[in-house]
Amino acid sequence: MADFDPATSGYGSCLRLDDVDAFYAVAQAAGVPERTTDFPRLQPPVPQHGLRIGALLDPDGSLLWLIGEG
Repeated sequence: MADFDPATSGYGSCLRLDDVDAFYAVAQAAGVPERTTDFPRLQPPVPQHGLRIGALLDPDGSLLWLIGEG
């Protein structure tokens, strides 16, 4: 899709994780920065709707929701 721009799209994927915090720690250890702009970036898991939800955006801006039990 030549006109697809991940940075402006609403598309994403979900990773349902047994331990979302452990996955987040591994991503941080790999050097993915926690920030609110630019790519790549991490957003920490926070409680939402009985789950813990965070995000990982890859260097191209593709979104991966990180979802674990609350």
